[in-house]
Amino acid sequence: MSTTHPQHPALDGPSRLWLLDGLVEAVRAAGDRADPLAETVLCLAESAAIAAAAVEKAHSETPGSSARRAELARSLAAARAAVVCATYALAEEPRPRTDWSKAMAVTETERVTDGAALARAVYDRVDADDVDGLLALFTEDCVYTRPGYDPWVGHAGLATFYREARSIRSGAHTLTTVLATGRDVAVHGEFHGLLRTGDEVHLRFAEFLELAADGRFARRITYYFAPLA
Repeated sequence: MSTTHPQHPALDGPSRLWLLDGLVEAVRAAGDRADPLAETVLCLAESAAIAAAAVEKAHSETPGSSARRAELARSLAAARAAVVCATYALAEEPRPRTDWSKAMAVTETERVTDGAALARAVYDRVDADDVDGLLALFTEDCVYTRPGYDPWVGHAGLATFYREARSIRSGAHTLTTVLATGRDVAVHGEFHGLLRTGDEVHLRFAEFLELAADGRFARRITYYFAPLA
């Protein structure tokens, strides 16, 4: 016995984006951002919407241009963010322990791994321009310090920086080293993208992040490899 599936009319680009944006709002309204599983579902929905918007914008850019590459990199970062969310949710799942000493050793290993995975999630969400998702990785009283600015404090400060003050329009981080020890995470990598002026930017950076007791980041410090003025 064969089954005939109904044919749905093809959606154009704007219709697809409208549909995905509506899905994101519905999931965000119903989900609990403190629940790793609910956060994973939201991240998947947001990633689909961000990736679709980036691909649509890439269509309007010249093939091989920096702007097109930046949008495609943003789409890839959104997909990577969803994978990291799922990995983090899996790491949060409790496991039965029969040997307490072994359990302590495994817990420490998992905590270190989570710190590295959480750090990678920070850059994936920055590259995907997912500010709400980025804030979920930091404590409410977090402090972000970087050259050329006063410290950005709390979720409000972090949101203001990424939505209003950041000189970069788009781009992608490539992490070459991520080291996690206890609550401290050190990162080294490269960034390639576009400034708000349209100029290209290519630089190396190093960052240090500190985990709070609840598993989110409380401190972040950025350094750039650049000549002295």
